[in-house]
Amino acid sequence: MSSPQDLSQLDPAEIKHSIAETRSGLLAKLESLETEVKSEVNGAKSFVQQKVEDVKSAFDVRNLIGTHPLASVGTALFAGWILDQLIPVRRSELERSARPQVFSSGESSVASYANEQRQTAGEASSAGVLSRFEPEIAQLKLLGLEAIFSPMRQIIKSSLSEGTALKAEQVLDDVIRKI
Repeated sequence: MSSPQDLSQLDPAEIKHSIAETRSGLLAKLESLETEVKSEVNGAKSFVQQKVEDVKSAFDVRNLIGTHPLASVGTALFAGWILDQLIPVRRSELERSARPQVFSSGESSVASYANEQRQTAGEASSAGVLSRFEPEIAQLKLLGLEAIFSPMRQIIKSSLSEGTALKAEQVLDDVIRKI
């Protein structure tokens, strides 16, 4: 770059030409820098989007169950067993849950089971913090079992005659309640 003394000796046309060259050089550098920054930002965006998709797919329960059905069943059974071990079961509840119950086609056994658990919740006198949540945990157990056995229920409905399917569903309901 010229010193101020050098510029004073230049004529105005040369000064304008020097300014124009400097300006075009700066604009080229700015455009190059802008392109690099945009490229880096787009790369970071796509990286973050890919990581977000990876995390979403890692926690997509339906996808996990679809790709690893046996592991899902095992996990659900293990979680149910752990919950069962954490909650003391009273003899009266065992006797009540062992009764055979008939559910009409399409009616969820969860609602019936939840009502029964609400009735027995007032009778509870178990020690421990979890005893206050026994009806809810029992509902969660039942929901988990119904989720596991839901594909079996669909197979039964589609492959058996209506009367036989109804009986098979009743047996399945009894099995679920006894587990």
